[in-house]
Amino acid sequence: MENPVLYYTVLISHTLLTIFMSIGWVFNNRTVLWILFLTLVIGLFLFIINGGCFITRLEYKLGGEGYTVIDPVLHRLGINSSRQNRTYLTMMLFVCSLMITSYKLFIRDYKIPKDEDDMEDEDHVK
Repeated sequence: MENPVLYYTVLISHTLLTIFMSIGWVFNNRTVLWILFLTLVIGLFLFIINGGCFITRLEYKLGGEGYTVIDPVLHRLGINSSRQNRTYLTMMLFVCSLMITSYKLFIRDYKIPKDEDDMEDEDHVK
């Protein structure tokens, strides 16, 4: 490993991005949800176009093959760490996160008033 600082910087950034993309939908802030939605769509597009994660490939070049960000999840689930299993689990996380985020942005939020001013306007109309 020629530059361990760069490798670990990329690895930690990739881990934080993965966590955000996997569970960022717990936030109820529309701005955060829109950022997550756009990140998921772009990430899924890049994942499909590149046949895998380009950040993981960068990690391989910087630190060698063998360990990816998704491996701890696979080990925790008792699944073998193969390229096929990594790709399958990553796609499942993308799709589930995108579905939940889309639900929160486009379906659920239309039923909830945006702020207190909207609630007051609705009360005056009645």
